[in-house]
Amino acid sequence: MARNPADHAGLEVLPFDRCLQLLAMVPVGRISFIADGEIVVLPVNHLMDGQDPVFLTARGSKLSAAEGQNVVAFEADEYDERTRSGWSVLVNGRACAIYDDAEIRRLNALDLYPWPTTADRPFWIRIRPTSVSGRQTPPDGPGCQPLDLPAGAGSAWLPDRAGAGARLRAAAAAGGGLARVTLAGIAPRSKAVLDA
Repeated sequence: MARNPADHAGLEVLPFDRCLQLLAMVPVGRISFIADGEIVVLPVNHLMDGQDPVFLTARGSKLSAAEGQNVVAFEADEYDERTRSGWSVLVNGRACAIYDDAEIRRLNALDLYPWPTTADRPFWIRIRPTSVSGRQTPPDGPGCQPLDLPAGAGSAWLPDRAGAGARLRAAAAAGGGLARVTLAGIAPRSKAVLDA
């Protein structure tokens, strides 16, 4: 099977069409935007309408960002903890609120089932992409062998990348709880949960 080119970290760079296919396969993504001078990242259930992620929301920060046609980022991903493989797709663009009645009727027919908090007064938001990029760690790539987890285990140590495991243990010991980390070369949904 032919591979796509790899980025500097060895992750496979996904072509545009594959990015759109993957976005359509998962029901939840994350929208990020700036509100009151701070970066906000919120989960949304979404659909793909052609090249555009669309979702429902109630009045609030997401609707305000869309009404201002603010620059946003939308990210969705999937990660298989057993094989340590996954993908991530990032859409950068502008959010816009949809107020056209015909367009709203068409989108309502697409079977997006909003979360209960948005069901009262839903507003459709569309993200018009200016760029779409995606990366994946193929299931047969280096370091992607299944993990042997003990029964009932919900997390596992990730491969140590340049001493990251030691830094994680030190951060957990100092913080006395959960540690949030970003490890270069690890799929975005991979996470290390540390018990102090």
